[in-house]
Amino acid sequence: MGLKTRFIQLIILIHLALLVLAWPLFDTNRILYLGVELLVLLSLFYTFYLAKKFFEPLKLLTDGIQAIRDQDFQVKYMKVGQKYTDELIEVYNQMIDHLKSERLSLREQNYFLQLLIEASPTGIIVLNYDQEILTVNPAALSFLPFSLDQLEGRKLESFPNSFLQKLAKVSSNSRQTIEKDGTRKFKCHRSAFVHNGFEQSFLLLEDLSHELMATEKQAYGKVIRMMTHEVNNSMGAVNSLLETLKIFAPSGKEEQNDYLEAIQLATQRNNNLANFTRNFADVVRLPPPYFEEVDLNKVVEQVYGIMLPQCEEKGVGLTLVKAHQPVLLMMDQEQIEQVLINGVKNALE
Repeated sequence: MGLKTRFIQLIILIHLALLVLAWPLFDTNRILYLGVELLVLLSLFYTFYLAKKFFEPLKLLTDGIQAIRDQDFQVKYMKVGQKYTDELIEVYNQMIDHLKSERLSLREQNYFLQLLIEASPTGIIVLNYDQEILTVNPAALSFLPFSLDQLEGRKLESFPNSFLQKLAKVSSNSRQTIEKDGTRKFKCHRSAFVHNGFEQSFLLLEDLSHELMATEKQAYGKVIRMMTHEVNNSMGAVNSLLETLKIFAPSGKEEQNDYLEAIQLATQRNNNLANFTRNFADVVRLPPPYFEEVDLNKVVEQVYGIMLPQCEEKGVGLTLVKAHQPVLLMMDQEQIEQVLINGVKNALE
């Protein structure tokens, strides 16, 4: 039985008691009795009126609690012209506006965070409370030979002899460099955050391979350019000395021919060595590739047409094998052609 029902019952009992107590006046003074009855009825009517006004805020409060329980933050109330009720309505409306604003802000932040994780070039692996894989972003999937369905709900240690098993050994709040497949290196950072009062871990994976390769290439390039400069300078001086030595050729014709031929061979070898070091340095100075969609079949056809005469000249067979359909790839056509030409040329030599 609710509070409102009990209150109504109490009002009715009190006024019934008043009517019973006024009954003796019916025999002695009926006018007074009628006056008392009228006052009791007016009191009963006014009491119900006050009760209605009293329970209105409670009804609003009950409806507001139900709206909050249902997470319906669109429900707001208009003021009714009563001081205390209007204050209650104002506080409730302010609370609803605050909850609605916080909920919207939280949703926007979660949506932004999800987009950021999806678009991040850094691999992210989120673990749940039991250290099982909760989610993996696309960057991390590109590092792993597994699909998202194969990863979700499993622990890192459950992948034997894999990169994931190495990640499982990374301690919390630490950074480690881990090698993968013997060729790629990753910087791994493990940390944690609190969600619903429980700690969850996450791993950040950064591929260092490109950075290391760029650093090594820069170092090698510097060494190669320095070596090329020194070799070219030395070869120029040596060739100059060899030209000078021609003056001291023997007087005998046969000895003179052998002497000059030896100098010519030495000069030619120096020139070949200088060209070799120059070409080696050109590899380091390759321009960045210009990517465009190219049919690999056409590239192979062009290389075939360029190298076929050289192969026929040396009696070497060269066969062209193409795909039945176009093979469209993003590539720098000139650099790929040079790679294929060098490959055929090396095989020919």
